Amino acid sequence: EAKTQRLVFKHRGGREPRDPRQMYFNNKHIIPMETRALKAKCESLGVLMSKDMLFSDQINRCAYSIESLTTVMARFFHNKTERLLRRFYQIYIVPKFTYCSQIWQPGEEKYLQKINNAVKKFWKLNKRRGPRGGPPPDILEPTLQYILIDMIFIHKIYHGGTKLEFNDYFELNTGETRQMGKLKLPKYDLMPNKYKLNYRAAATFNMLPANYLDLPSSLFKRAAKAHIMDNKNMYLNSTRDIPISDAPASELTRTVSPSLNEMINSLKATNLSRESDW
Repeated sequence: EAKTQRLVFKHRGGREPRDPRQMYFNNKHIIPMETRALKAKCESLGVLMSKDMLFSDQINRCAYSIESLTTVMARFFHNKTERLLRRFYQIYIVPKFTYCSQIWQPGEEKYLQKINNAVKKFWKLNKRRGPRGGPPPDILEPTLQYILIDMIFIHKIYHGGTKLEFNDYFELNTGETRQMGKLKLPKYDLMPNKYKLNYRAAATFNMLPANYLDLPSSLFKRAAKAHIMDNKNMYLNSTRDIPISDAPASELTRTVSPSLNEMINSLKATNLSRESDW
């Protein structure tokens, strides 16, 4: 019964929805709940949906949870080594702000600032990186972590790793153009629609080299993360209204460092050798 829910969405100033239908479960009448709190927000499968349709309550809850865990680490752990902080972060904090993030995170840094600040506060405990602390170099800040999660999710859908049909959400450009193999961006009139997965994720996925789409899953995850690490400014600029720097556009284009190409080629060679062993 607790998982039986009815959600009604309407435009501000629109007419009131009709009364809910009579619902029964195992011949028992399900009584609808009508409270002021439920009219402002509701929770479904651990995700809070806010009245503003930007999941602000979910973002606030994630930030508060991270701050609480930071307090636990600061008070009850004396020898806070980087190894301990990394394990604590991966096991307890990352799941707090990544759970079902493909659905609720809007992809705009201004809305994710509370989560970013909470994570920065946690990594201030890492004195190995100096008196002000800081994360290890291979740890992505939440804004970039969300971009990587979206990329992995699209790649998984494309290769049939989920029950979702790729063509129901995305469309590839065809023809002999520079955009061949890239994802088409849907045309939306309302701004909130641009925070949806099929627009938000497609825009950042197109920043990857086109041949990444055909990489095996194990190689794609590492290659995509390496590309984000090498082009942080470009990806962060895609989440901000104001660019990070005034660098010329040519400096913020999609670049692939020689070291990244070497890594991908070595990973491909390793993967092929493993397949030949079989």
